[in-house]
Amino acid sequence: MTPYFYPVGTTVLGQAQETDPWEDHLAGLLSELARRIPEGKGILPVLEGFQQDGYIVGEEFPLRQLSVYRRFWPGLSSAAIDAWKFAQPQPPLVELADLPTLQRGVCVLFADLLTGYARCHWGREIPWR
Repeated sequence: MTPYFYPVGTTVLGQAQETDPWEDHLAGLLSELARRIPEGKGILPVLEGFQQDGYIVGEEFPLRQLSVYRRFWPGLSSAAIDAWKFAQPQPPLVELADLPTLQRGVCVLFADLLTGYARCHWGREIPWR
């Protein structure tokens, strides 16, 4: 199962800022999903890895999303990030490549998945010579 619920921005559930209690809304959706997934079947959550104009997301956003999934699947050790790029999205989206703060958050997320520690060795990019 590969659920993809985007909790921040303008969604079918309404509008939510990162500072709003979106975790509760996401948990409500996931509780229904968890109830329906057969025993022993896993999931690969697809996390929101972009930002809608007017709905700023920060560095902690990816790990916060994963923590809601882990309420229902405590041993969850995989995730995917949705970082689509559209020619003219509606509403306008800012892609991951243009969000250094969110990039650091994605790095922290995958460091947590790989090592169990939310630490990321974020360094400067070395230019091509």
